[in-house]
Amino acid sequence: MAILMKSFSYVPKGQFHPTVLNAGEKCPKEYEEIARKWGCFTPDADGADAAKAELEAVKAELGAVKAELEATKEEAETTKAELEAVKAELEAAKTAGKDGGKK
Repeated sequence: MAILMKSFSYVPKGQFHPTVLNAGEKCPKEYEEIARKWGCFTPDADGADAAKAELEAVKAELGAVKAELEATKEEAETTKAELEAVKAELEAAKTAGKDGGKK
């Protein structure tokens, strides 16, 4: 829960009367988005927490992309080696065809 920098009131689910939270109190998670829209959080706390969470998500995604890239690179190297082997076989077959199979 984030700490409020100014008072914020909300109506809890299932109730009719608003609840007031004063500056310095914790805001319930389900009302943080609304409190954020009303400017009830400090810019640093609000932005820093969101930025940290986004950074961690980007780092995790980058790790997954990096692993996928490494796997693709290994697959390309294997395919290249197979292609080189087929190319060598083809050259050997061409040479054998020109010689008539004699050496």
